[in-house]
Amino acid sequence: MKSLIGLSRSLFLDLKRLHPDADGLDRDLQTIEARIKGEGVGFLSVALPAFGKAFDQSLASGKMANIPGFSRNGQIPKFLSGIARHIFDTKTGILRSDASLDAIVSIRQVLYFFKKFLPADDRAAKLTRLALKDFEDTDSEIRDVDLSRLSRFGHVCSFVAPGLEFVQDYECKHGPGAVLEGYTSNQKWSEVYHGLLDYDRRLCLVGYDLPASLLADQYYDSNDLQDDSPSPCAKLVTVPKSCSALRTITVEPCLNQFVQQGLNNALREEIRKDKILRQMLTLDSQEPNQVLALEGSLSGNWCTIDLSSASDRLSLQVVMMAFAKDRASLKRF
Repeated sequence: MKSLIGLSRSLFLDLKRLHPDADGLDRDLQTIEARIKGEGVGFLSVALPAFGKAFDQSLASGKMANIPGFSRNGQIPKFLSGIARHIFDTKTGILRSDASLDAIVSIRQVLYFFKKFLPADDRAAKLTRLALKDFEDTDSEIRDVDLSRLSRFGHVCSFVAPGLEFVQDYECKHGPGAVLEGYTSNQKWSEVYHGLLDYDRRLCLVGYDLPASLLADQYYDSNDLQDDSPSPCAKLVTVPKSCSALRTITVEPCLNQFVQQGLNNALREEIRKDKILRQMLTLDSQEPNQVLALEGSLSGNWCTIDLSSASDRLSLQVVMMAFAKDRASLKRF
């Protein structure tokens, strides 16, 4: 708790330096310290971000909203009012025509600074159970989807990206993330070599058989490949999403990750070449999204649709339908 208060003090020292004419910053810091002692870390990680969301909505609407849990100074909250008065008129709460961008940045910095603060161990255990249950519920939900209703989707996939097939000789690579075995970066490459010596089917199917072919004949026989042998399973874990929620991800086995990165390269290349998909998807640049986000915030003509647990709702059946042209190869991965 002391470290959080000390961090808050350092943050307000920066505010004083950036806004020397702002009144009441010492009082605001006292408010933070008092409410941390009374409400705990939740004031920093829940109450202040909620204030921040209302503040952002106020900027969009042009009038300061009422913030539950924070008293007012005129038509704006007392908390951070010494900076907020450069953004909203204190008497009317209307957004000023000369609103200070520096003041907006500073207020948002304070309000969202602790948004990603990790929950305590007891709270994290509860959030982990909730995240895993949500994953299981979503998985059960999509398992019951009637695929006959997606027949038109399969038809579309038949002529979109016709070159996207699971062929050999991918440019596979290791990803930056952790792997199930806990290998370091150099150990990952050793695992690829040993995987070849062990006739690992995932590597041989994408063309990584050269090291093994240099060995004596008794060490390499394509007939030894067991295409139906099970691969190591990925591990489902949780990582922080916010102070009040965790998200589920999988930690893949090393060789799985190596091959999947190759499939990722192939998919991106086909999207760039396809005359339809390249007009709809841009995976190598965020600039189109940034331009539309800016335009949407100014005009209100664009918005982002955020589906809950979107990645978890992509069922295996839908993927199999999308890549039905080479379904046998897909099953191997």
